[in-house]
Amino acid sequence: MTVIEKQYMDAVIAMNRKMADQNKTDWERYRRETARDVAIYCAGICLTQPADERPTYSEIAEVAVKVADALIAELQKERE
Repeated sequence: MTVIEKQYMDAVIAMNRKMADQNKTDWERYRRETARDVAIYCAGICLTQPADERPTYSEIAEVAVKVADALIAELQKERE
C-alpha cells in the first residue's frame, strides 16, 4: 500500500467516524440548552413578582437543571 493510499484510507475512516457521530444525540448539549431556556423563562416570570418574593438566581438555576434532567430522562425512556 502506498503512502497516498494509506492517507486516503485514514481520511475515509475519519469521515466515517464523523458521520456516525452526527447521528448520535448529544444529551449534554441538549441538557445545557434546555436548562438555559428554562432559566430564561423562570427569570422572566420572576420579574413580575415583588422584589422581596423573587427567588435567587441560584434557586432559578437549580430548578432549571432539575427540569432539564427530568425532560431528558423522560425522552431517553421513550427511546428504549
